[in-house]
Amino acid sequence: DYALGTFAVHGILDERNVERACKHFAAALGKGFSGAKFRHAQCIEERDPASAYALLKEAADSGHVAATERLGRICLEATPPDAACAFARLERAAKDGRASARTLLGWMHAEGIGGKVDLARAAKYYGEAAKMGEASAHNNLGELNEKGRGVVKDPRKAFEHYLTAARAGFPPAQFNVGRLYAAGRGTAPNAAEARRWLTEAAAAGITPAWQILDMLDQQGEK
Repeated sequence: DYALGTFAVHGILDERNVERACKHFAAALGKGFSGAKFRHAQCIEERDPASAYALLKEAADSGHVAATERLGRICLEATPPDAACAFARLERAAKDGRASARTLLGWMHAEGIGGKVDLARAAKYYGEAAKMGEASAHNNLGELNEKGRGVVKDPRKAFEHYLTAARAGFPPAQFNVGRLYAAGRGTAPNAAEARRWLTEAAAAGITPAWQILDMLDQQGEK
């Protein structure tokens, strides 16, 4: 049942079907397969957050790294945020190799969540996650490099980080690549490339991309 649920949620062998996947995960858990706790928790999180949280905690305490990270995110999304809980869970997940947890820790340090802004630590976490292939970490490193926050200002390096994330399909980075191509910052100006990346970003819902596309159209008419 767990394997069938995994196939269904990832669209292996057939089209992706989350509802069918959740039925399999529930069945697996009902048969005593503890490995289904995390997946079943995801399935019931909206309708039964208390039960989902209990399952996540059980999964995390048994070493499930994705569950550990999810608990950290829940702490961070609480009202008010529980920064101490978030740091504890996310640092555990990061130590266990979770790149996305490193990125989130970097963001917390960059924004001063739960303490003072620490851009050096933010850059460190982003750098570690980027080396692991995390697209959002590359994008965030690009922002630090572009603005000179916590690192030496380097538009070319910023562009390289943005481009890596954009090629991985990360829409905010696609916007940043298009924006820098349009301005000729960190790279040679290239209206065609700017349009290509901005169009992808706009299609993904990054609305500011339309403004730059309009500007490029107006420039092309002159």
